[in-house]
Amino acid sequence: MSISIRNLVIAGVAVFIVGAVALFPARAAYHWFFPDEIRLSGIGGTVWNGRASEGQIDALYLRNLNWTVSPWALLRGALKLEVSVSPAGGFLESDVEAGLSGAVTLTNLSAGINLEALRGLLPLYGIDGGVRLQLERLQIAGGIPYGAEGTVEVTSLVTPLSRSPIGSYRARLSGADDGISASLEDIDGIFDIAGSLRLDAVGNYEIRGLVMPTPEASPDIVRQLQFLGSPNERGQREFRLEGSL
Repeated sequence: MSISIRNLVIAGVAVFIVGAVALFPARAAYHWFFPDEIRLSGIGGTVWNGRASEGQIDALYLRNLNWTVSPWALLRGALKLEVSVSPAGGFLESDVEAGLSGAVTLTNLSAGINLEALRGLLPLYGIDGGVRLQLERLQIAGGIPYGAEGTVEVTSLVTPLSRSPIGSYRARLSGADDGISASLEDIDGIFDIAGSLRLDAVGNYEIRGLVMPTPEASPDIVRQLQFLGSPNERGQREFRLEGSL
């Protein structure tokens, strides 16, 4: 079987294009395609398998950003990549997929971060502590989470009620498309909490539940709980917070 010169030329051009795309420098891709809100430095590798030593997305500072892009997702009009990054004092690893609509889905997300690093992104008025996330799925559109599945734990939580940590607490998240619901519970805190959280698809949230002090709570904390109103027959007081992201 003979091979024509035309076929050889087509094959050579195809190999050249595939090779050029595979080796396309990450630095060039950043300057050409990334929006101004994403600022990276120390960029290396290729567009498919790259890294950056430092970066900033809005008010969030990042270090040691690494990514690997799946070329097969591009065939169905999506960008899919594996990402690992070190926010200030923490870590994050996840598979990320972005579609043509602009919605972003994170799967197999594992992260640990101090709330201080998120202060420029979330309304954390007088709140501090560490956060651990184990999420099978997190969906975001327009900067607002609208679907999730997994757990979030807050450790060594500090609130406006106390300058010292008041313990650790857990939220179990669920929901898709129209918002996120969560059950709230204490792990080893000085409050006994049973509550719920609701975040709708446009960013409005409501947190409500019942709280009572444990024997480890200081007298000062117990006194401040009185501002929540009278307790029920079990010594629990109702709390409710509302707002928007």
